[in-house]
Amino acid sequence: MAAVVGFYAYGEAIDLWVFLGGGIIILSNLQAFLAERRGRITGAAEVEPLVRPDPPR
Repeated sequence: MAAVVGFYAYGEAIDLWVFLGGGIIILSNLQAFLAERRGRITGAAEVEPLVRPDPPR
């Protein structure tokens, strides 16, 4: 979306690197989404935290 704004507002060229970078961003978001979904299905999100908060005083 930023590339489209840059194209129309500033006349910047959209090249292969823009599409490659956008693809990397989309795939990384998809990977994070699927990992979160797998965690909810398998109950992996229910693990103990590595750092426990201090008890209230």
